[in-house]
Amino acid sequence: MNKITTVNGIIRNIKGEILVVQDDKGFWLLPGGIMEGDESDQETLSRELAEELQVELIQAKLVGYFDYERAFTVDRPLQMRVYLAEIKGIPKPANEIANILWLNKENYKQGQSFPKMWWDKIFTDLL
Repeated sequence: MNKITTVNGIIRNIKGEILVVQDDKGFWLLPGGIMEGDESDQETLSRELAEELQVELIQAKLVGYFDYERAFTVDRPLQMRVYLAEIKGIPKPANEIANILWLNKENYKQGQSFPKMWWDKIFTDLL
């Protein structure tokens, strides 16, 4: 079964909160998306941030590759390539993005519907 490869950005504000986006299906995600053609990670992340949030990627530093047996939206293996992303501009929902939220420990624990896999592998050290 073909693996889905996404490139996602961790965008932080001055309070240290992490930006998450809600897609038009109601799923909360890290900004980013699926690679197209022979795009590099940087090209994918830059394109997705411009399309989803109307911001410009300034620089990105690799956090890591995170592999999952099953993507939470489809029954296929998933690899998330996650970067700390520095952006220019104020994020605004666009295209398939319905909402944005600055995530912190308090609102994460208040029941927002974020995949547990994020908490276990990505957010634990960042929030």
